[in-house]
Amino acid sequence: MRIAYFHTGTVLSSWSLFSMGDTLRSMGHEVLEGTIPTNAHGAVVHQVGRAEYERTLAKMPTLEGVQSCDVILVAGPEYVAVWLNTLYGKEQWCKLKARRVALYLESTKRQDVQFRYDIFSEWYDVHYFPDREDAARLGGHYLRGSIDLGMFKPCVLENEPGHTCDQACYSRRMAEKKYEAAFVGSLYQKRIEFLGQLLPLLPEVDFYANGVTVRDLGGECQREWAELLAKNIRQIKVHVALPSNNMRMTVSRPFETLACGTFLLTYNTDDNPFRDGVHCRIYDPAKPQELADLIRYYIAHEDEREAIARAGCEEVRRNYSLRDRLGELLDSVTASSVSLHG
Repeated sequence: MRIAYFHTGTVLSSWSLFSMGDTLRSMGHEVLEGTIPTNAHGAVVHQVGRAEYERTLAKMPTLEGVQSCDVILVAGPEYVAVWLNTLYGKEQWCKLKARRVALYLESTKRQDVQFRYDIFSEWYDVHYFPDREDAARLGGHYLRGSIDLGMFKPCVLENEPGHTCDQACYSRRMAEKKYEAAFVGSLYQKRIEFLGQLLPLLPEVDFYANGVTVRDLGGECQREWAELLAKNIRQIKVHVALPSNNMRMTVSRPFETLACGTFLLTYNTDDNPFRDGVHCRIYDPAKPQELADLIRYYIAHEDEREAIARAGCEEVRRNYSLRDRLGELLDSVTASSVSLHG
């Protein structure tokens, strides 16, 4: 199958967004990939000079190339709409014979930013939402979370020639966990305020909270960013998913944490697929003292912590593979295309 795949040039939600093109290629598809420019803070750039515009244009699939595709996938249409309109124009875009598929990144319930999803009704044939209520209300499909299991894995030596993930390997990985409790991700205002409540309750715990940023002169280094993120997660005993700006929707970090075999403390969301006490532990953000007690308990009780972490890792690897999710999505999209034209 020939697929055009558009996405932003930064990791907005996870490495899986950026690696989707590589995953599709590994599945045997031909992929025309278009990367929308972003600035140093990860925001899509809407004003560029002629030279930068021409460099971007040279790397984008041509209209003729897109016309020859069977499926067009756009990750984050709410972010890249202006660029796609500038590059191809709505009239030309809507005439494309390929099934045009929108993979939204945000929920309408997000607190800090709002997008007008109604403007995309004509741009796309199929709409996938990360929020169940949005999917039902806006006439689309709910897209379950998924993770790139090749990047996020409990053992960095997995699948290396001669390596066996046996008890000795497990013991080595446990010895490499040098951070008692930590959070890796964006520290925006809501999370900073939450840490201000939590950390005074944990004076004896060395709690780390920091972001991961890897850049060079050409911009953000996607693969290096993801590799460093996965390495950091694997080195944590207790990873605490801090409250996000959208408390209704599970973000990417819990999937990445569990895929890395690290114990997860997370808050509940409407779509949380993981069971409390089985795959992770769920805390109430309104009760920071209870969270502090959980952190202390699972630092001290390694056997319980690691049993839950292993169960969570197995659950993600069994049911939340990016490769499997893309296969399901493409089967659904092509089946609907046949039924419409049959």
